[in-house]
Amino acid sequence: MKISTMVLFFVINILFYGCSQSQKLSEKVLINLSLQAGKPAEIQIYNRLIENFENAHPCIKVKTEFVARDYFPKLQTQIAGGNAPDVMFTNNYLFPAFASKGVYLNLDPYIKEDEEFSLSDFYPVMVDAFKWKEKLYAIPTDNSSTALFYNVDMFDKGGIKNPDDTWGWDTFLDACKKLTKDIESDGRIGKFGYILNISEFEWSYWIWQNGGGIINDSNAECVMNSPQTIEALQFFMDLVNKHRVAPKSAERSDMGYFETFMTGRAAMISVTYGIVPLYAQIRDFKWDVAPLPKGKCRASVMGSGAYAISSHTRHPQETWELVKYMMGEEGQNSATTLRQIVPSRKKVAESNIFLNPTEPPLNKQVFIDSLSYSKCFPVTPQYAEMARIMNEELENAFYGKKEVKDSSKELKIKVDNLLQVGILN
Repeated sequence: MKISTMVLFFVINILFYGCSQSQKLSEKVLINLSLQAGKPAEIQIYNRLIENFENAHPCIKVKTEFVARDYFPKLQTQIAGGNAPDVMFTNNYLFPAFASKGVYLNLDPYIKEDEEFSLSDFYPVMVDAFKWKEKLYAIPTDNSSTALFYNVDMFDKGGIKNPDDTWGWDTFLDACKKLTKDIESDGRIGKFGYILNISEFEWSYWIWQNGGGIINDSNAECVMNSPQTIEALQFFMDLVNKHRVAPKSAERSDMGYFETFMTGRAAMISVTYGIVPLYAQIRDFKWDVAPLPKGKCRASVMGSGAYAISSHTRHPQETWELVKYMMGEEGQNSATTLRQIVPSRKKVAESNIFLNPTEPPLNKQVFIDSLSYSKCFPVTPQYAEMARIMNEELENAFYGKKEVKDSSKELKIKVDNLLQVGILN
């Protein structure tokens, strides 16, 4: 065999085996990818990643759809119409509803056969958030656990020690009282110690810290009428209605929830790392993050995004290659530079790419440490509807229309009915 013939044979082999063996060399597999993204910087990074992936996989073409708003309603419409993208972004909040309907592909066989990919590279609590009936259906992209953001300048001016892992509920309340000020001496509070939100992303961890719960381990019964839960919710509501250290909605004026902290009207707020790009714009004061104050135990609420594959994809192996690439070090490094995520890969999260000490918040380690005590919302298909019911009822207590114990009793009845319908179906 001549040298030129051998070279040609070698090239053909590379091209042929770089593609699916069922394909002809002239064909390209088309994969539809749907992402929740709208900012130019996000789109630019994702486009670069996709370009790099296609260069490494010449027989695969990726068609990317970026959805800035109403991502999940649109995704739900696509799924219902039989037009689900091959690869889709999801989150642990809505994951159970889709997984229970068979929307996602079981990834366990692909992970088992892939020597280049190991789940041990990811934080276990994130991986577990995307299991349905003990099978894995999505690879987590990030951690969105909640931490305590605080105004360093306000603490310094008040002579108050910055919050740390020694803080309990009493320490937290005492600091809130000292930081709440009538700055104009007009009988109106101008600066608050804290700002809260009636949302499951906040009241849930107060409940968990007090030894309470939302629903039982078998996901069959609501337990939010327990003494521990009622006590935690009462403490939470008292921050506004009794101690007056957090504003009512009307006292925020025209400012939004996040902006109240951003403008220096609240010394503390409990939110996730996703707010960092907005707070990075703060120029009037220094700020940082600390662990949430500890109750009877330490707890935080964890949210997480993930990439899943449609169970109806025509190209499961190729779509797995795309997910694996997006969740590789290059993909995670790129997403981390946007300062929007706490990476799910341990190596990336524990590197200076994320922990960068030159950009606020300085104490980013809090978000990694919190994984050891963070909890996910109950993995049940009805959870989104449950949350709506619970928030609605708790708003009645928040606005003084009902006692906390009465709202807890009422929401238990409603949630139990919802769970029962799910069991019967």
